[in-house]
Amino acid sequence: MSLQEKNPIKMNFKKLIQIESVSSDDFTKGILKEIALMLDEKCDCCNEPDKASKDWLTSKEACEYFKVSQPTLKRLRERGEVEYRRVGKNFRYLLPKE
Repeated sequence: MSLQEKNPIKMNFKKLIQIESVSSDDFTKGILKEIALMLDEKCDCCNEPDKASKDWLTSKEACEYFKVSQPTLKRLRERGEVEYRRVGKNFRYLLPKE
């Protein structure tokens, strides 16, 4: 007994593959361009001149600045009351403009 006889569901799968030929230089340039775009999307804070790196505080610095505990800082972050960015496993908080 064949597979189709055991399973009455008709299986019509078609695969379409398009193969393009590119030089290794073009391939490398394309990959680097994609990586650069991905990094720009993930880290938009680096491209904003009014938000220099000295304006970003670590979690400890932010707790001291706002005079709050770590759990309170987390609640402020979750409520959207402080602007922050994720850097790896850590958070950076934007120093408010005075």
